[in-house]
Amino acid sequence: MKTTKIPENIEGCEILVRGILHPFFYSESQNKLKEQAFMPPRNSNEVSVLRLFYTNLDFCKAHSKTLKFGENIYIGLAFIEAQKVEQAGEEYENLVSVVYSPLENLEMHADIFYNFFPAQGQTLPAAIKQIARKLIKYPPTFLCVECDKERLITEWTGATQAEITQKCV
Repeated sequence: MKTTKIPENIEGCEILVRGILHPFFYSESQNKLKEQAFMPPRNSNEVSVLRLFYTNLDFCKAHSKTLKFGENIYIGLAFIEAQKVEQAGEEYENLVSVVYSPLENLEMHADIFYNFFPAQGQTLPAAIKQIARKLIKYPPTFLCVECDKERLITEWTGATQAEITQKCV
């Protein structure tokens, strides 16, 4: 892991990593991400991501495998440039942005932050779902499920960090 002090400002070219769990975020039968991968969970307005420049793929995979949402299991990682999230926010009256939000022992953590907090029982605005749909289809969102066939081991076995960065810039 890099020991560089992590800047609060997130550059548009930074790659954000989202742990993908099946079946909640990914459909194996359709071989594609679901919009839930980039939608905030109930009673929240944040979607957790890691800043790839300040960590490595082995860490991203190992961390993603610790995520527990019911019976969902780790299946891969999704990658997207921070600027793509920001661009989607501009199209929807700046409803979404990327913010640095370090956690204890997870200093490279950031959030895709939706500028809307649902009240108890209130449904999300249609724009949030539209943004999530856009983010799963926005080139160069890069999903790496097939490239990480060894889901049971901790180390990342898929594309290299350089290959992922190249696909996203």
